[in-house]
Amino acid sequence: MDEMPGPLAALVTSVLGPDVDVWSRSWPGAASRVWEARAPNGAAVFAKVHSTPKFHRREVAAYESWVTLLGEDTPRLLACDSALPGILVTPLPGVPVKFQPLPPGQDAEVHALAGALARRIHDTAICPAATASALPSAYVLKHLGRARLTDADLSRAQAVLVAAAQVTLPMVPTHGDFQPRNWLYNNDSRVRVIDFERAEPGASVRDFRLLVNGPWQERPDLREAFFDGYGRSLTTDEEIALAGWVVLDALDSAHWGAKDNDAEVLARGLAGLAQLRNGR
Repeated sequence: MDEMPGPLAALVTSVLGPDVDVWSRSWPGAASRVWEARAPNGAAVFAKVHSTPKFHRREVAAYESWVTLLGEDTPRLLACDSALPGILVTPLPGVPVKFQPLPPGQDAEVHALAGALARRIHDTAICPAATASALPSAYVLKHLGRARLTDADLSRAQAVLVAAAQVTLPMVPTHGDFQPRNWLYNNDSRVRVIDFERAEPGASVRDFRLLVNGPWQERPDLREAFFDGYGRSLTTDEEIALAGWVVLDALDSAHWGAKDNDAEVLARGLAGLAQLRNGR
């Protein structure tokens, strides 16, 4: 059983009282750990211990700045303890889209709603956004440094990454893990979003990479619905930058999927590399 650490349990009881039921809600294989706690009166919180101080700082910073601007479509930060490091947040209605077998048509509607929410996230920048390289060089060096590619694949990847690194785009708030497992849907014409530990300023296309290497691979109609909801198509520079982010995600997923024996993540990485190889 994944038992809640004592300091986090103390934080929960400080909010809900001493008599609570607790369930583990961690993603399989995830480094950060999550629990749901519920009091007899029905009050509930989600409690999280971050795997690294960096993830903790990112999530708290997002909650304390732009997340509140999204209204009821995101949780609210109730308490945090940087020594753990951990947080308590409010629950949201809905079930992760990843675990809902949506019929054709409804899945496109959900992607359109998610696209509209992504646009709202990127529009929360309070000041005019500064521009910077759409692909930080540190990301490129890290991912290429541990990639195990054939010479031909490495050449293709480098060409895409070099082109993306030459593009400058506005830096806006990004979620960083924007994908169906973090979208909550409740058949109420709304998509809500959770999990901000990878949130940081970046090019908006950073939030599309997991979709290109995920549900959009075999469903271009979902991509079209998403950008209908987003309210605009990508510019040429954004398409070039997105291609770079997609390659980085493929390299990262292939690396970690193999390292952690995670078949789903590995499959995503290999499929992304296959797209690169096939010029898609």
